[in-house]
Amino acid sequence: RLSIEEVVDCPFTAYEGSLSRGYTDAAHWVRLVLRRPEQGERVVLRISPSQLDEVRLYEPDGAGGWRTRVTGDRHPRAQREVASLVLGFVVHVSGEETTVYLRTKTSSLSGLMVEALEPLQAQAQEQRVDQLQLLALFLVVWLLVWTLVRAVAERDGLLALLALNLSGFVLHSLALMGYLGQWWPGPTPEWDDGFTSVIVCTWPALTVLFDSALLRRYRLPRG
Repeated sequence: RLSIEEVVDCPFTAYEGSLSRGYTDAAHWVRLVLRRPEQGERVVLRISPSQLDEVRLYEPDGAGGWRTRVTGDRHPRAQREVASLVLGFVVHVSGEETTVYLRTKTSSLSGLMVEALEPLQAQAQEQRVDQLQLLALFLVVWLLVWTLVRAVAERDGLLALLALNLSGFVLHSLALMGYLGQWWPGPTPEWDDGFTSVIVCTWPALTVLFDSALLRRYRLPRG
């Protein structure tokens, strides 16, 4: 419930890497001190994961006040100022450095990782991540197709359960990597957010179903 004016005077705790606060209704604030890049004034903030409901940026307006912008998976994707699989903002650092604040609040796992990059660096990072994720998805889809062919040819129920489990894993990966909302957006951001939650809860159940059948097939000792 704190305002940005109250937050500025609060003590902050330094951390490295990713911030994780579990499942909570609380809002969390992150203070970032951004240095002006060697070329230009623009700094791109890459914020992950993309499933955060709301991330609000506060930056000084030069007149003693604050400008605010918002992003998150509860907000329309078309309104995002950074075309990326993850969330982001573009900040103009006119002086040697500037201090900005992020306020995050989400119904999913509360945590985030922030990268502050020059525009070309951000573009290169996006391409690297995109290529690695698509390669991983291709390998899983190839395994899924192979499993489906074998399941039909051998009429094997265990292989059919494995194919079902792999299908759930593909959907799970598409959702968490940010492709699902980008490739097949729903009618509203809330619909996309809810569908992602259903996928995240369903895939572990499919995994337990397949694992149980696998253990029964080979009659392993309970121990």
